[in-house]
Amino acid sequence: MSLRPECIEKVVELTQDETTPGFTRIKAIEAVGRLRASAASAALQHILEAKQVWRWTYPTELRIAAAQAFAEDRAKRWQWRRFRRAGWTGRNW
Repeated sequence: MSLRPECIEKVVELTQDETTPGFTRIKAIEAVGRLRASAASAALQHILEAKQVWRWTYPTELRIAAAQAFAEDRAKRWQWRRFRRAGWTGRNW
């Protein structure tokens, strides 16, 4: 990873775009985590917490990648509360 800030915008777009293929979207989410891009926090939270009536909106693989990317930023002390609200425990890792 180059840690160049100019690439963050494109990677965040890939993360948010519903038409991005699954594998590419997971890799974009992983890149966002490595870049510690706070601009993607809202998108990652949405992926983690979005529910339909009785099930989660996004596949488990996508939610795990979002949770791991979200956890990359250790400054977010409230992240574990969000993980629990999204149905994740330590056993899910």
